[in-house]
Amino acid sequence: MRCEYFVWTDRTRLPSVSDVIAQLKESGYTCRVHPRGGEALNAAHWTALEIEAETERGREVCTITVAHPSAEEIEELRQTYESLPLQVKKAARKFKIEAEVDEYGQPTDFHLKVIAALARLTHGVVDDPQENGLMLLEEFEEYMS
Repeated sequence: MRCEYFVWTDRTRLPSVSDVIAQLKESGYTCRVHPRGGEALNAAHWTALEIEAETERGREVCTITVAHPSAEEIEELRQTYESLPLQVKKAARKFKIEAEVDEYGQPTDFHLKVIAALARLTHGVVDDPQENGLMLLEEFEEYMS
């Protein structure tokens, strides 16, 4: 079973592939990145990446897809939550981060670290549609621990 999280950001510039790898290395994961859709690995304008790492659970893969959020998506969140962070109100990018769940149906540590890395690099807000809703990076890191 797969689980998905989103990172919303008002930044228009994508983080570089090398920045994503470096951020994950700081978190303790040496990763390989495979661009999807025939893009070059150093592409400045990527739309999807597969990030692979060897963990204590074996080989894990996270898929990151980036899109421009629609006004309808933002309006739907506005109706769901009392107040929206600036990163969501003025969202320029929405990253979807998907991975397999662990044996308890929860996201793995690697999946959470990929989400945190993207949130850190984009100064974004994490959206956990399964449980906790919108979280700033500090709240998300607290949730992770």
